[in-house]
Amino acid sequence: MPLLLLCCLLVTPLMGAEPVFTNEEWERAQGGKAVPTAGTAPVSSSPAPATGPALMSIGLSLAAVVGLAVVLGWVVKKVNVKRLMPRKGEHLEVLESLPLGFKRQVFLVRVGGQMVLVGSGEHELTALGTFPAPGLAPPPVPEAPPAPPVPVDGRFAGLLDQALGRKP
Repeated sequence: MPLLLLCCLLVTPLMGAEPVFTNEEWERAQGGKAVPTAGTAPVSSSPAPATGPALMSIGLSLAAVVGLAVVLGWVVKKVNVKRLMPRKGEHLEVLESLPLGFKRQVFLVRVGGQMVLVGSGEHELTALGTFPAPGLAPPPVPEAPPAPPVPVDGRFAGLLDQALGRKP
């Protein structure tokens, strides 16, 4: 907010600067004939090029807009706007998938407290069934294989014999 106020304070003095077009030039550009008023010089047929103060006003206005865009981009990056927006897939979790054939799969998806079995075809998705999440048993944990016995002598030949099943 203070940044916007600062930009307004910088641009406001530029608003009172010398106008880029006079009323006569504007009417002539619109197709009407401007009649010079008393006390003014006749208007020439070619428009006068923009002078230093007008170019300075335009340049400062452009610099203020570009500066504001850069500062706002930096602020958005620092605030991390993505963090404030809802995340995709926050309430969905694909537990398993099983390919059935060419472009055909079955997915088990957890949605809140429910499990949904979804079939995926080439052009469609179909809900095959729903059931409560606690009813699903966790997959069995495989047992760790037993550690191989260490030979008494500790030599490589003894280890190789044991791995191949030969007796020393």
